[in-house]
Amino acid sequence: VGVVGVVAALAVACATAVPAPRLNEHNGAGAYDVAGRQQFLAAAWEQGARVAPDTPHWLQVAVKQTNTQTLFDTVDRVSDPTNRDYGRYLSMSEANALVQPSPASVAAILGFFKQLGCQATLDPAGDVVTVKSTVGVLEAGLGVQVHAFRHRHSRRALHRTLDVVRLPEDVAQHVDVILGLEDFADYPRERRGLRQAKAAAATAAAGSGNCSSSNAPGFGKASSSHDQLSVNVLVYCSNGQGTTSTTAPCSDHLPPVRSFRVVYTDLDTGDQVTQTPSVDTATCSTRGDTIECSLPALKIPPYSIGSIVATTMYADGSSSDEGKYNAGSPVPFTSAPFLTPQYIFDTYHVPPGTRGTAAKNSQAVVAFEEQYISVDDDLMTFFDEMGLPHTKPIIHGQNDPSNPGGEATLDIQYIMGIGQGINTTFWSCTGKGPAIPPGNGAYILTWALEVAETKDAPLVTSISYGDTEQGYFWKFGNYSYITRMNVELAKMASRGLTVVAGSGDAGASNVGEAGNDISPTDPDCSVARPFFPSNSPFVTSVSSTFPSTHALPICNDRVGSHLPIDCTQVGEVAVGLSQGLYWTTGGAFSNMSANPTAKWQADAVHGFLTSQKAALPPPSFFNSGGRGYPDISTLGHNLLCVLGGKITPIDGTSASGPVFGGLVSLLNDVRLNKGMPPVGLLNPTLYQAHTKYPAAFNDVVVGTNKDGDIQGRCSTFPSYCKYGFSAAPGWDPVSGLGTPNWNVLAEVFTAQS
Repeated sequence: VGVVGVVAALAVACATAVPAPRLNEHNGAGAYDVAGRQQFLAAAWEQGARVAPDTPHWLQVAVKQTNTQTLFDTVDRVSDPTNRDYGRYLSMSEANALVQPSPASVAAILGFFKQLGCQATLDPAGDVVTVKSTVGVLEAGLGVQVHAFRHRHSRRALHRTLDVVRLPEDVAQHVDVILGLEDFADYPRERRGLRQAKAAAATAAAGSGNCSSSNAPGFGKASSSHDQLSVNVLVYCSNGQGTTSTTAPCSDHLPPVRSFRVVYTDLDTGDQVTQTPSVDTATCSTRGDTIECSLPALKIPPYSIGSIVATTMYADGSSSDEGKYNAGSPVPFTSAPFLTPQYIFDTYHVPPGTRGTAAKNSQAVVAFEEQYISVDDDLMTFFDEMGLPHTKPIIHGQNDPSNPGGEATLDIQYIMGIGQGINTTFWSCTGKGPAIPPGNGAYILTWALEVAETKDAPLVTSISYGDTEQGYFWKFGNYSYITRMNVELAKMASRGLTVVAGSGDAGASNVGEAGNDISPTDPDCSVARPFFPSNSPFVTSVSSTFPSTHALPICNDRVGSHLPIDCTQVGEVAVGLSQGLYWTTGGAFSNMSANPTAKWQADAVHGFLTSQKAALPPPSFFNSGGRGYPDISTLGHNLLCVLGGKITPIDGTSASGPVFGGLVSLLNDVRLNKGMPPVGLLNPTLYQAHTKYPAAFNDVVVGTNKDGDIQGRCSTFPSYCKYGFSAAPGWDPVSGLGTPNWNVLAEVFTAQS
């Protein structure tokens, strides 16, 4: 009898629970700090009453797979252009069968839940058991207490436990991950809300010395094109307090605001441009403990680097202290152009008019956390604004077009704007996850398990979500989530599916990042915090750059003491606070995936560690034996989108991901039209091409990822850090191999059969 037959025979529904046998903690790898994790979760989730025993509750149990090393070896063969098996991918059923759990594993798990009194069924892929039961049965059998939790910001509810789920020894050995009890999924907007509340409380306590009581204006993101600047100031009244009035700022803490003074100083020439807009010309909105006012655009030198100083002018003739933008950076501000798909085509040498024509080509973006898209309004308007023909994506899963999210909007518009004419899916895992009701637990493993059951899955998927390796431990209670996710990603690679992911938006240490998917903001710069799934050896990791005339080290130097070297050619610089932007692109070395797993990059990583030895952080900061990431970079600053009907520039490695995803889809199109298989896992070919065809990449040699994000007043998180990595010739953990030269890569990939 095959595995499916065994499962069909064992899938049962029982009515009563029986005492569980001897238990042991099923907690995956690593030390399990129960008290620390409970404290961590309590900061975001308020524990309520016990859930009624008869409340329905679902679990997903990922069964331990077999032959995973054989799977990894298969990926090596089918992804290596020098191997005779290159491009000979497995089918969906073959990939699933290769790592199929043993019948004994399936029987042990189903038998255990049969004894507890539940309904258990095996998914079509044969490696996940869905358990439908009640809270009372699960509490008795797993040694936990299930409570109703509410998020402290949004009040969203989850039914979860702070206890360690315990399984019998003879069952635990067959389990990778259990979803639906220990996993707490909160959303970036919820964590931002908590941070803002904390900042407001700190401001209120300013009199006790907990926060600055200065009346100097703070700053939001400084928006610019290559030659115009719009400053966003956070207004503080003469007494240092925030204001609630958006129409008459500081009318609640007199004197009111009359105007602002902004001075921009070009750091190369010393020339200054001054602006004194009246408060009536500003557009103000509530932000945190005060208001943020967007000031009229100011003409500045093109592609300049400079400093921004702002002062608030009050109606009684007094003025505030000076506020200095990004004051801790050697380059406080850099201007850069707005980006469109056509600009990206030109930068990466994609021939004009390139569109997908292969019927079997496909691409996707995946969304979580109630991120939706507006197809008929925002997406169609985006196509109109960019001069592109209208095409509509396939919607897989839940979508609410009346509530588009910035992340999902950026993803769909740029993968379709670059991968033009290619069948595109908006793959939504948003909404109720495995613990139903209530749900809201769906995350990246949910998506991966769906792909494992999808015969014709999209050939390229861009995923703009992730968190630090440690963040997964704190959220899911173990590192097994990452281990299992890596196997699922390897299954995708074995099938010829490409996954690209952004490398993170807060530098090597991820310090101060408010947008972590599953964990709170990392507090300091003490260690590198590798970002998953971007650092998986089965993913192509993408970092971010921006256009600049300071793209060579010499362009930031002088002849003698007074003559700046004014470079005119526009190149690319890695995004970072030290390069004048408000966030820092991620990159480092994994603590869980070793270089031997990613042997295709071994020479490149060794070259970096050897040539840059004197400039490296101390050994305690990072794992030099880990898989290095990113693999490649693309433009990721100032991408113009249409969100809620308005043209909006958006940043992030989550912008670079769909850009590169679209470029890969166009490579697939060339191959498919020649009767060749899709590119699959790109990385072995990319690293070999870097050695054999260096013209396939544009090297990025300026930038560092040692810093985090710009922090607001009263933030407890540092913006500037001592340690990180710097861009260098060849591969580096800031920009990877550089940015793509698409027309050369098209020749490289079509030369491989």
